[in-house]
Amino acid sequence: PRSRRADANTKSTMGCVSSAQADAAPSGAAVEKAAGGGKASVSNTPNPAADDGPQLPKTVGKCKDNYKMGKELGSGAYSHVFQATSVKDGTVVAVKKIKKDKLMKHDHDALKLEVSILAECDHPNIMRYIDFYDEEKYYYLITEEVSGGELFDRIVEKTVYDEHEARELIRILLETLGFLHNKTVAHRDLKPENITVSDEEEGIQPVLKIIDFGCAVPAGRSEEHTSELQS
Repeated sequence: PRSRRADANTKSTMGCVSSAQADAAPSGAAVEKAAGGGKASVSNTPNPAADDGPQLPKTVGKCKDNYKMGKELGSGAYSHVFQATSVKDGTVVAVKKIKKDKLMKHDHDALKLEVSILAECDHPNIMRYIDFYDEEKYYYLITEEVSGGELFDRIVEKTVYDEHEARELIRILLETLGFLHNKTVAHRDLKPENITVSDEEEGIQPVLKIIDFGCAVPAGRSEEHTSELQS
C-alpha cells in the first residue's frame, strides 16, 4: 500500500462534499464571506461551467511556467500530487493537479471555497497555501510540501506517549484552533490522520501541521452546520 507519509499532500479537495453536500457545498452567504462573491449551487451535472461559483484571484501565467514538476507524491480520486520546484527561487513545493472534467458543479465550488479558506489561514501550524491556477483543463493548487508523517502513526509507533508530549501537543492544537475560530473558520474534520508531525531531529522541536481543509466552512455566529460528515 502507498505510504501514508506520501499521502499528506493528496488529502482534501472535495473530501466531504459527497457525504454532506448541504454543509460542504458553500451557501451564498458563506461564499461571499470566504471568497468574495458568487452564488453557489449544488448540481450533479459533470464538468459544468464554474464561472458562477466562488471566485478567486487568478495567478498570472500558467503553472508550468512557474513550477518545474518532479516526482509524483501520491494520487486521489480526482487528483495527482507532484513535488515541484519554483522557477523563481528554487523553493520545493507540492502541486496538486485536479482534472476538471471529473468534477461536479458542487465540487468546483467546494474546491474554490477550500482554497479561499487556506489562503486566509497563514499560520505556522497549518499547511501553507502558496498559489492557485485555474486553467482550461486542470486546477493547480500549490502548497508547501508537508514533511513527516501523520500524528496517528506517531502515536501508534510510540510505546510511551508521556504527559509532557501530550500536553504540548494539545497546547499547539488549541492555539491553532483558536486562530481558525478567530477567523470564523470551522475545520470540521480534525483527527490524528489530518495532523502531520515533522521528523524528529536532535535539538529541533517537531512541527505539527493541520492539513485537509476539504470539510472546512466559514462559520459565523448566525450560521449552523448540522449535517453528518463522513471522510
